[in-house]
Amino acid sequence: MKSVFMALWCFCFILIAVIGCDQDMNMMKPVVQDVMDAKPEDKPDTTVPVAQPVAEVKNGESMMDPTVPEPDVEEPLMVVEETPAEPTDMDPVVPEPDVEEQPMVAEEMPAEPPDMVGEVPEEPIDPYTPHQGLTVFPNAVVFAVGAIHLQASGGGCINLGGATFNGVTFHTHFSKWQRREDSTSSWIDVPGTEKDGGLCAYSPTDPGQYRLVGEISIGGVWGQYASQNVLTVE
Repeated sequence: MKSVFMALWCFCFILIAVIGCDQDMNMMKPVVQDVMDAKPEDKPDTTVPVAQPVAEVKNGESMMDPTVPEPDVEEPLMVVEETPAEPTDMDPVVPEPDVEEQPMVAEEMPAEPPDMVGEVPEEPIDPYTPHQGLTVFPNAVVFAVGAIHLQASGGGCINLGGATFNGVTFHTHFSKWQRREDSTSSWIDVPGTEKDGGLCAYSPTDPGQYRLVGEISIGGVWGQYASQNVLTVE
C-alpha cells in the first residue's frame, strides 16, 4: 500500500511539473519569438520571385498585363502614293537617249517702225494771210479797196506809199513771188522777184502754182499778206 501511494504521489508531482513547465514555456514563447524575429529593416529580403506561368495568347489579344494601361500609340499618317506616269510607247529594250535641253535664248525683237500708212505730213505754218483786195494774173497785179482799183502790168508795180482809201492808210514795204509744184508742196521764193516799196506784176513760164506775197501796213498795223488767188501755169 505504501508503494502504491508513493507511485501515485510521484505521478502527481510529475504531472504538476509538466503542467508548470508548459505554462512557463507558453509565457516565454512571445519573448523568445520577439527575440528570434528580426526587424523588418534588418531582415534581408529572401523572397524568391516565382515565375508566373505564361498565359496562352490568343490571336488578336495583347500579351501585356491587363491591369497596366496600354500607351497611346499615334496612328500613322496615310501616305498617298504617287501614280507613276504612264510609260511611253517605246521599245523597252533600247534605252531612250539623253537629249540635252537647249537653253532658251530670248530673241530681241526689232524695233517696230512707225506706222507710215495714212500719215500725213504736217504743213508748215504759212506766215502770209490772203488779202481780199490783192489779185494776180499772168503778167498783171490788181489791188482794189472799195471803189479804188489799182492795176500794174508788164513788170510794173503798185506803190502804196501812204495812200488813203476810205479813211484807211496803206503802205507797201516789200513784195515777192513764190512758187510750188502743187497743193501738197511747200512754197519757195522765185529768185529776182523781190521788190521794195511796191506790188509788182510777173509772168511765170515754168509749170506750177504762183502767188504774190508782201509786207503791207494797213491803218498803221504792219502785216504779211498774200494774193487772194493762186495763179496756175501748166
